[in-house]
Formats: sequence, C-alpha cells, structure tokens
Amino acid sequence: MDRTNVAPFTGRLGELPFCGLDEFSGTLQALFPGSNSAVLDFFDANEMTEPSISRARRLAQNPLSSTRADFRALPLQDDELDAAFLFFAAHELRKAASRIQFFRELRRVLRSNGQIVLLEHLRDWRNFLAFGPGCFHFHSRGTWINTIESAGLTVSNEFYLTPFVRVFVIEKLPLSNV
Repeated sequence: MDRTNVAPFTGRLGELPFCGLDEFSGTLQALFPGSNSAVLDFFDANEMTEPSISRARRLAQNPLSSTRADFRALPLQDDELDAAFLFFAAHELRKAASRIQFFRELRRVLRSNGQIVLLEHLRDWRNFLAFGPGCFHFHSRGTWINTIESAGLTVSNEFYLTPFVRVFVIEKLPLSNV
C-alpha cells in the first residue's frame, strides 16, 4: 500500500492487525520509520471459532513480538494512537456486537485526527469468483459500514487495493455526532 492514501504519521502508531498471521509489521515499520509501534494480538478463542484461524495461528511465524490484548479493553491510553492498522483480521470477530465493541475501543485509543486503516476481503461477487463459497466468511461492505458508524467512526476514504481487497480509511466522529 502506498502511504499517500493515508495521512502522514510521525507519532504513535498502533498496529492491530494480528489474530492469526502477522505478515505486515515489517512492511509498516519500513513505511513509517521512526514511529513507535506495537503489535497487539487480539485473538479470542471464544469469539473466533473458525477452524481457519486456529490453523493460521499454528502455522504462524510472526517476525516481531506481540502483546496479547483483549479486543474489548485494549491496553492503551485514551487518545494514544495516531493510527491503527487492521489487515485481514477484524473479520474474524464474527458477531456484530463484538466487532462494534472492538471498533469502539479503537475509537477510544485513537487521537482526534488519527486514522484506522482497515483492509479486508468483502463478501461480494469478485471474492465469490476467487474463493467460491469461502467468500461467505467475509463481511459485506454494508456490514463494515454499519460496524464503523455504530462505533462513532466514519469512512474518510475507501478504495480497492486489488480487485479482491477493499481498503477503508476511518476517522473519529466528534463526540457531538456520536
């Protein structure tokens, strides 16, 4: 991903993409040299019950150390992060209420001018052609928009990174709008 699609960051990056395989930490550190970042593993066996996530965790060889974190109460201060990155992980929260709770936590720890970058496959015809019935593991664009808006966030930009991967750049709404 080209960093021109998101605001320039110079402060505290929170990288939260990881509940199975963390394949992006090194790339993000190269894109944002000098940033203070952390990798949080928000896997929850009671919430993430798909066999594929357990398989991915067994096979994972994550290059950077991570901190276990409860997605309901992230170990970060209010307004601490300039950015949070969720790459192919948030869809593992299968229950709408859990996803909304997680995104509310992200809203809490995000600074007022911060951004969340969400990369996910969508439940759409493109991914159906690529993954067949496996695409039903993904969430629809409407589901993501509902999750984001229900958490007091808004989409400031969205685009396809590839024909199969959607990027949502997400920002906080002012408290008066929540």
